[in-house]
Amino acid sequence: MASTTGWIAAATGRARRHEDDARHMISVPEIPFSAERFLGDAQEVHRRLGRVFIVVSEGVKNDKGEYVAAQAERDAFGHRQLGGVADYLRQLVTKEIGLKARYNKLDTCQRNAVHFASRTDSDEAYRCGQEAVRQGLQGTTGKMVSLVRVSDRPYRCETGLAALAEVANGVKPLPRAYLDTAGTHISDAMRAYAGPLVLGEVPVRIGADGLPEFARLQRRPVAKRLPAFVGAK
Repeated sequence: MASTTGWIAAATGRARRHEDDARHMISVPEIPFSAERFLGDAQEVHRRLGRVFIVVSEGVKNDKGEYVAAQAERDAFGHRQLGGVADYLRQLVTKEIGLKARYNKLDTCQRNAVHFASRTDSDEAYRCGQEAVRQGLQGTTGKMVSLVRVSDRPYRCETGLAALAEVANGVKPLPRAYLDTAGTHISDAMRAYAGPLVLGEVPVRIGADGLPEFARLQRRPVAKRLPAFVGAK
């Protein structure tokens, strides 16, 4: 998973109901990567269960702060383009401990899988869109809509505004408290945080042809700046 933080990789831990369920290990950028420790943990899980399923963030780094795998290209912000860590680890496992391994890279699949969206995720996405339109009509610029959690039990979240200058090119690391002592599994704190975000199911309408039906937006171009917005903050 191409990320410089471990949020997405750690969130996969919510799918683990029983000790032998996948995923069995995670590697996130917030925990320095050690090949020796990684191989030892993988070998132990395989010895115990006969299989090992590992989730890794593309941005994992060693104890020197160097990416375990990164491409030469850089993005518009000058960041190294991440990619290839899964294949690197696959080769490492096969070479060093002799286990047959393969990898899957979700890539755009995780962005396109709206049919797996939770009700919470869908509802909050709509609220962000509605608030963005509302703020735009009021002439708000240089801001982005944010989600502010105001209550855990019951879960309640409100929209807010964040200055783009404070958000663009920023990184929000996964808190260490959201991982267990070893740093290879999530903690109860992470389960509690992510729990409400995956609740609920979004009905998917299936067409007569057996394929899911999604909304089709009407593209109506508008002027970049309307007269009423002149001088708005």
